[in-house]
Amino acid sequence: MNGLGYVCLVLITPISLAGLALALAATRRPGLIRGSAGAVYGVAALAVIASIVLMVALVTRDFSNHYVYSYTSRSLSVAYTVSAFWAGNAGSLLLWLLLMAVFSVVALRQIRREDAPSGPYVAAILLAITAFFSLLTLFGNDSNPFVRVSGGVAPADGLGLNPMLQNPGMVIHPGALYLGYVAFAVPFAVVMGGLWARSPSAAWLPAVRRWALVGWFFLAIGNLVGAWWAYVTLGWGGYWAWDPVENASLMPWLTGTALVHAVVMMRKRQMQSAWMVILVVVTFLLTIFGTFLTRSGIATSVHAFADNTFIPWFTVFMLLTVIVSAVVIVFRLSSVRSDKKLDNPLSRESAFVYTNLILVVITFVVLWGVLFPVFAGALRGAKVELDPNFFTVVTVPLALILMLLTGLCPMLPWRGTDRSRLVKDAAWTGGTAVVTLVVLVALGLHRVYPLLSFALAVFAVASIALQYGRGWRNRRRASRTGWLRAFGGMMWTNRSRYGGFLIHLGVIVVLVGITGSYAFKQVVDGNMTKGGKLDVGRFELTFDDLTFGQAADKDTARAAFTVSHDGRVVGQVYPVKEYYPASDQVWTRVDRYSTLAGDVYVSLLGYTNDGAGVTVQAELNPLVNWLWIGGGVMVVGGLIAMWPVRRSRVKGRKVAPAGRSQAKGRKVAPPAGSERPSKRVFAETGDDE
Repeated sequence: MNGLGYVCLVLITPISLAGLALALAATRRPGLIRGSAGAVYGVAALAVIASIVLMVALVTRDFSNHYVYSYTSRSLSVAYTVSAFWAGNAGSLLLWLLLMAVFSVVALRQIRREDAPSGPYVAAILLAITAFFSLLTLFGNDSNPFVRVSGGVAPADGLGLNPMLQNPGMVIHPGALYLGYVAFAVPFAVVMGGLWARSPSAAWLPAVRRWALVGWFFLAIGNLVGAWWAYVTLGWGGYWAWDPVENASLMPWLTGTALVHAVVMMRKRQMQSAWMVILVVVTFLLTIFGTFLTRSGIATSVHAFADNTFIPWFTVFMLLTVIVSAVVIVFRLSSVRSDKKLDNPLSRESAFVYTNLILVVITFVVLWGVLFPVFAGALRGAKVELDPNFFTVVTVPLALILMLLTGLCPMLPWRGTDRSRLVKDAAWTGGTAVVTLVVLVALGLHRVYPLLSFALAVFAVASIALQYGRGWRNRRRASRTGWLRAFGGMMWTNRSRYGGFLIHLGVIVVLVGITGSYAFKQVVDGNMTKGGKLDVGRFELTFDDLTFGQAADKDTARAAFTVSHDGRVVGQVYPVKEYYPASDQVWTRVDRYSTLAGDVYVSLLGYTNDGAGVTVQAELNPLVNWLWIGGGVMVVGGLIAMWPVRRSRVKGRKVAPAGRSQAKGRKVAPPAGSERPSKRVFAETGDDE
């Protein structure tokens, strides 16, 4: 089985390169496009077979495979055994290759249907990216997942999975990030291919929007689950540490968010085409940079594989990507350039521009924070670390501006033409923010950033609620249906608009959770004996007992604490200390008492041998759970916005839009019963992008 997997990896490289050559030749001889498409399908089939071989080896505990031996053991659960597929460098590279190959098949089928002239160029770019990652799996250090253990004799058991990785987040977080990373390769190929083929933007823009949303969606899930994983692991007490690899997954999400906004501008107003193209390239480069950062070892991180043999590979690939992209943009961008300008600084177009500018500035700040220690350390010949407060000091004011824009944007009309409504809406939503500010000050909150954050959050929520309420009411009037049916119709017929509003609402809730947990966090350390008490903010922690246990792969010490509030018992927490003899590692498993108001977060730091005393760290993290709630709202909004619009078909044929002849494009009368709503109805219901 190891041999079969390795043969598949070996074959992927020449087939990818051959398909690349055929795709380039097909730009002059269209008949060869079948050959390049065949290469895309062949590569996908080989990547699937290789992945199945590795998964079978993992699940059956084939310890003759060095990768399986290194990351699994007989005592490991099935879920973590499956997740071991991407636990190491070799497996994660195979996952990248698998997703790239499968996405290439889907993207090529779509682009050949929607923009056939750019098909060969898109195939060439996708195959070039696939060839690069297939070469990494063959020639990188420790990047082949099908190497046999030394001596050829299978050990009785494996080393097992790192304790830090034995968390439900391991099942979701890495896979979601890779789905997001690889998905952003498709808009890059589609845009470069479309420009190269001189195709009109209308032909390839739907594919860019589709795949940009997919990439944004999975990166959002990956980052949120990663933050939750960090929060419940190790007793860190934090969900974000501005770690270089954490930042590497945040940056393409930020530019991907800007890209989605730029696509809306292209669809609605045919503006910012050059900006959109640049964002596509930058986002793709940042996904490659994130993959490189995880493997190169140039930045110190608990997440990195630290293999510096990848540095020249990724450096050359990123340089070639920059050069090729710059050449295509310089010689082809005029074909999609728009002469339209911003008409009004108080318009939705302007708000989109301001939002994208802030997102790009935040990305630059994070990138500088990642690269500065690397460059400074190389110049000084010594390790240089950047104070994490650098990120907080710079990004917090920018995040507040984003909150303001999130509230303003829904109220601003396109072209800024309806000022009377804008004034009334701003007065109502701004009034709620002012009232919030006054109430918070009266309650004793005087710190500037939290005050502004909560006030702006109320402003943004009021603005979004206003749009939902107005659209819901007008939809009911126009359709003459009940409130529930009108709401469903409003959401379903304009998923892009209202799904986007839901995403914005989720972002605001996330920022509220971040504000509360950072601004009002309390940390208490203490040594406790049985029956001892520790005050944690408004809660009281009582140490009840410490029990010891043994499992097949670890020894455990489990402490029991009672959580009380105002003298009343409200819950119990059971933090655990674990020791893994096979790897000689000690691990901390925290426990929490959670409410919507916040968490009592307890870590067992140490204990006496007789179990009579413990050392603990207890934290009060206000509003932290709103971060996860907001993340869930973002995910739901993303699903709604991404949900495809089904085209009506009659006897297997697409139906032409009403009022347009499908055969010759002549205007004809729409069939009975299919009259399109008037512009007035759309204006009343708010059904625009």
